Amino acid sequence: MRFALLLACTLTFHLFLWGQSTLDKQLVLLTRVIEKNHYQPAIIDDTFSSQVFNRLLNTLDPLSVSFTLEDINKLEPFRYQIDDEMRGKKPLFAQQLATLFENRLRKMLPIIDKLEARPFEFDSPDFFIDKKQDFPADEKASEQKIYRYYKMKVLEHITDEQIDNAAITKSLVQQLEAAARKKVLRNAKAKIEYYLSNGVVKQVEDTYLQIIASNYDPHTNFFGPEEKKQFDEALSSENFSFGFSLKLEGGKCLVQSLTPGGAAWRSGNIHKNDEVTAIVADGKNIQMDGIHAPFVLNELEKASVQKITVTVTSADGITRSVMLQKQQQQNEENTVRGYVLNGNVKAGYIALPSFYTEWGNNGSSSCANDVAKEIVKLKRDGITGLILDLRYNEGGSLQEALELMGIFIDVGPGCLVRDNLGGTTVLKDPNRGTMYDGPLVIMINGQSASASELVAGTLQDYKRALIVGSRSFGKATMQAVYPLDTTSTLLSADSELARLYGYVKVTGGKLFRITGKTVQLNGVTPDIILPDAFHAVAYTERSFHNAMTADTIVKKVVFNSLPGYKTEVLSANSKTRVTGNAFFNSLNQFLEAVKNRSDTIPLEWQAYIAREKKAAVNNIKIAGEQDTYTVSNNSFDTNLIRLADYLKETEEEARHKIRQDHYIGEVLSIINDIIKNP
Repeated sequence: MRFALLLACTLTFHLFLWGQSTLDKQLVLLTRVIEKNHYQPAIIDDTFSSQVFNRLLNTLDPLSVSFTLEDINKLEPFRYQIDDEMRGKKPLFAQQLATLFENRLRKMLPIIDKLEARPFEFDSPDFFIDKKQDFPADEKASEQKIYRYYKMKVLEHITDEQIDNAAITKSLVQQLEAAARKKVLRNAKAKIEYYLSNGVVKQVEDTYLQIIASNYDPHTNFFGPEEKKQFDEALSSENFSFGFSLKLEGGKCLVQSLTPGGAAWRSGNIHKNDEVTAIVADGKNIQMDGIHAPFVLNELEKASVQKITVTVTSADGITRSVMLQKQQQQNEENTVRGYVLNGNVKAGYIALPSFYTEWGNNGSSSCANDVAKEIVKLKRDGITGLILDLRYNEGGSLQEALELMGIFIDVGPGCLVRDNLGGTTVLKDPNRGTMYDGPLVIMINGQSASASELVAGTLQDYKRALIVGSRSFGKATMQAVYPLDTTSTLLSADSELARLYGYVKVTGGKLFRITGKTVQLNGVTPDIILPDAFHAVAYTERSFHNAMTADTIVKKVVFNSLPGYKTEVLSANSKTRVTGNAFFNSLNQFLEAVKNRSDTIPLEWQAYIAREKKAAVNNIKIAGEQDTYTVSNNSFDTNLIRLADYLKETEEEARHKIRQDHYIGEVLSIINDIIKNP
């Protein structure tokens, strides 16, 4: 009887979908799948609808440059109808929005042509106000705002090129203006034309679905069939590559993903969602202005391109140029690389950018297994302390996180999990015994999230590791990918409907520390705090308007805490060193300057350049390699590198980056303090 009822309901639902448009079906399926599997599904009402309305406008037009108040007034009737469209009402909002958006984009093209034909004037006091939902009143006001926006972008381009020039003059600005104006405006035009040529309606519809999904919580996300295909391909290890993929988002070329063990991943200086601003391939610039990500990747995949220099800007505004050598995808023997730091003490250093695993492929590469192998190699080299670097680690496999904890603790609970049905499970260290019991310091920063926070928090609770850095991101939720198919399961995710309508990553559970507390919103607070450039940007779990709340599980969990470290003494010693460190002092000055920046941006050249110079990343003093320690590969890898020419240069670059990193230098000093005063 129950099966017959279920079958009848399923048939009724599919009859309901039959005859509807693709977007109609996607909206209904997206809503059903999320509500069925979400940990705490949102109430779908007018408030939810209004939030989606605002966020969609902010996503398509973040600086309120494209739309006018006249456009917004035409869209206002849909503000409280999105929840009805999610329940099956014919979706008209996306179509109307796409029509207005396409119209605005087409109107911007002749305005850009007109701006390109005459020089910008930077002498008179003028301003651009960086404020969301500040739409111009009409066509005339819109054109004036577009003018100010691109005037700002031209000044930005000139300043970026001359930021190290201590004597920028009016004549120099005028001299550089024409080339900067041409580049900025042609780039803008190319991006608009690319958007138009790829179908505005489809792109707006996909953005609509993504905003609806992420309005449940920041980590519930929609992605289409093609994005799913790219995700699967990113896991491939069968070809030579630079180890990263790209996406076009908001007119910017961003790093979409890093392949574990690949050249980009191993560099430690390229991260997911970094903006790629320049690529030099074998001495030749690859044109980045206005072209789409697949074209760039096609260029990089050419057999003739073996070495590139990638310039990326991370979320904290720091720009890095990174040299990468094309290489065959690494196997489990060397996906993670361990280094020996020789200073007052000999310490091992392992950076882990993500908790990767080969899903469903037992015996293949996994991060815990790879870290364990590196520890064995480092122990053979006689290390007396170990640094595990989880900075920028956005998480990954929960099982790998538990396996990694088990390397450092004998036996016991690893975390608590609460699912969407309210059930609580204690997840334990899957293996008895430890592989390493010496001094251990874990490095975290504002972009350490999810599984990396879990490892840091648990080892902090056991007092097994000293946590050093800055408060972590604050994400303690679990996600799983489901097909947009109510008849399918995770095990049959490649269904016909899913290939047509897409997939959704749904937050289905919360993670808790073994104390019952959560890092959700709160993050992990380090035992020793160091300045962090991410304090300059409001990009943490706490910055999301719809982040899930922090709560506590009242459940007795028994675990054996160790004596721990002399945190107060170690912290005081570190504070003294940091206070006298030119790098950290300049970083604090940079953070203060960024914090005090106004949203009102001057467009008079002297005022603009003074504003940017005051908060320039270049003010952070990095005086080459530190001379207090040396860096070498472990002896096993040293022999391996001798046999692999493509590794020699990249490994030399990696060792150089470690020597330049003042955070690693400070952590090595902390390990020295631990060993001197156990």
